Amino acid sequence: MIGYVPFGTPIVVGLLLPDPTLKQIIFWQWFNQSHNAGVNYANRNATQHTPVSKFAIGYLSAVTVSVSIAVGLTMIIRRAKSLPPTLKNVVQRFVPLPAVACASTCNVLFMRFHELYDGIEVLDEKDKPIGISKVAAKKALTEMAMARAFLPVDAALYRRILLQIPTKIIPRMANPLLLADFLTSSYETQSNASKILALHGLYVLLTQYNLEYPFFFGKLYSLLTIDLFNAKYKARFFYLLDIFLQSSHLPVNLVASFAKRLARLALLIPQYDQCLIITFIYNLCIRHPQIRIMIDRQPSQSTDPIKDNYFSEEIDPNKTNAIDSSLWEIETLTHHHHPDVATCALAFTSLRKINSERDIHDLLEIDYDEMFEHDINRRIRSRKTKDKTKTTTECPINYNVTVNLFD
Repeated sequence: MIGYVPFGTPIVVGLLLPDPTLKQIIFWQWFNQSHNAGVNYANRNATQHTPVSKFAIGYLSAVTVSVSIAVGLTMIIRRAKSLPPTLKNVVQRFVPLPAVACASTCNVLFMRFHELYDGIEVLDEKDKPIGISKVAAKKALTEMAMARAFLPVDAALYRRILLQIPTKIIPRMANPLLLADFLTSSYETQSNASKILALHGLYVLLTQYNLEYPFFFGKLYSLLTIDLFNAKYKARFFYLLDIFLQSSHLPVNLVASFAKRLARLALLIPQYDQCLIITFIYNLCIRHPQIRIMIDRQPSQSTDPIKDNYFSEEIDPNKTNAIDSSLWEIETLTHHHHPDVATCALAFTSLRKINSERDIHDLLEIDYDEMFEHDINRRIRSRKTKDKTKTTTECPINYNVTVNLFD
């Protein structure tokens, strides 16, 4: 894979040439597929003998597909009279994408198609062969084909595709479960931003199309780290997390684990996110009254984090023992230096009287600039002067005007 930078750069430049001729299109598509064929041959399953003829068939099929798609789309775009010249140039730049994606997939399928019938060797944890499996061959071939198909797609376009899947793509598909492998692989191999977007699509398949994904909440729980609060899609994640944890049928241990993990993170995250997390935990206590015991537990059992019963290193939210712990972190935040954070934490004292959730949508996009603007415009309480006849709203600040630097 390290060869993609030195060998792939000139290929990308050649594929993206402005207004290329047919000879240039054919040459660069052939050159790209020749490079891909070499990569596939070097990464083949060497445990099974493969005749050279099969690699030749895969190579020729990939070249034929890529050249046909690239030349065909180019001719269609050039003959389109309804498109203005500037738009034609823009669309022309995207022609290599479907051509390379389809050809790379065909290249992999043709060159390794025999593995579906012969199987591949499976190794145990100690890298010892334990047998031949056709199921493993099918999974490996599927993942390889998907990886090669989406390899030309940049990260921004990949995230835009994931963003459109739950609302635009799934409702228009006859069998949306076909996206299950793509979404699960996107979660397991991509960045945090892509994982957040992939989880939304998986949740739609779980709730509306009966997809079996038993460790969904475990994956969701593993995303609750300090790095999440620096992610681009942080607001979308907490919007989706609020939806995921709405069901009253969720196990109490599961909900308690999310509440405890969020409370622990509330001590470490930036100040502008603390109100969001505290309000989120408050809504969980309203929605799931069984976890209120974590608030009512005696302080002597929870003030020392070393003696906390919560297993913070456990990856399974059903085994963290969070329900036997307490939300001592919320008690700590009641003494926060910022009044907004302290007020949000003090709201837990009124849980027995109020049974309505608080809106978190206004807190999703708050940053330091908005907090500073809010504090600047905050009305200062009037304070009576000594003569009790006048009131002042000036800040009690004393200073002396300096004349020289070292006075």
